[in-house]
Amino acid sequence: MVSLPKRWIVKNHLSRGDTVAIEESRSGPLLVYPKDVTSLEETSFHTVRATGQDPQAVVRDVTAAYLLGYNVINVVGDRAQLSRVKRYLRESVHGLLGLETVAEEQSSLTLQFILDLNTIHPEKLYRRMNVLARSMYVDCLEAASEGDITVLEDVLRRDEEINRLFFLMVRLLRSALTDARIASKLGLSSVQCLDYRLASHHVELLGDHSFALASILKGLPPFPERVAAKARLVSENLSSLHDMANAYFLGSKEMDYSSFLNRARDVESLISSLRSEMGSSAVADRLEDIRRLIVDIGDLAEILYPYVR
Repeated sequence: MVSLPKRWIVKNHLSRGDTVAIEESRSGPLLVYPKDVTSLEETSFHTVRATGQDPQAVVRDVTAAYLLGYNVINVVGDRAQLSRVKRYLRESVHGLLGLETVAEEQSSLTLQFILDLNTIHPEKLYRRMNVLARSMYVDCLEAASEGDITVLEDVLRRDEEINRLFFLMVRLLRSALTDARIASKLGLSSVQCLDYRLASHHVELLGDHSFALASILKGLPPFPERVAAKARLVSENLSSLHDMANAYFLGSKEMDYSSFLNRARDVESLISSLRSEMGSSAVADRLEDIRRLIVDIGDLAEILYPYVR
């Protein structure tokens, strides 16, 4: 037997003798919920009306519904308007991992999220985002040294993949904060959800700056050998700093924070030296933006993790 607040009992339509489920979360607290309750991720439904709306506005509404954790999104409207919207929706759905078109009629389009969030841990998404982001600026500098436009074009495409992973991360974390059982199965506390949200945003911005770096380098001739050698040195040290920041954020105790800051200052000096060598600030500015975001990830770990790990 368990005694529960009356307000909660009324809200969930329970009576004396009804069965409730009690589950222990990984972090310790007990979760109590009606035994027959279904996960929000399994039941959530949202309707987006396309009639009279600009197609881009409909796309924004669908994206917002996805990020808020809705499982089924039904787009409805008159035949002519929906026909205009469908083309934009197909392009946008490609950027939303796990969202698929499951039904299409003249006056409606039904999209459904088909992934099981209970099997996707934020750490896996975060690691994948970082692998992509790290490869972007490393490949940028290598391609600039060799004059390989094909690699730079591939770097531009990788930014879209980072965005897809970031949107899925936001959806996962919002769902975990809304449905305590998802958070419990993933072993996430509210503070950890906040940490992953902030850190993944830094990585998404890192991808944006790498995209900008690739765009700049596409319009420049190949680096002279002296500049290329310095660019390779910047690349090696920047990627090493990136690895240190992520290891620190994910709980590594193999280094202290002062060592990380010293390495960050060394990389700043290398970027400054590259700026002088090139006689242009555009490339160096983007690299410095990337360095600062990496430092922000390390700062986040230093500030929060002594208290939550």
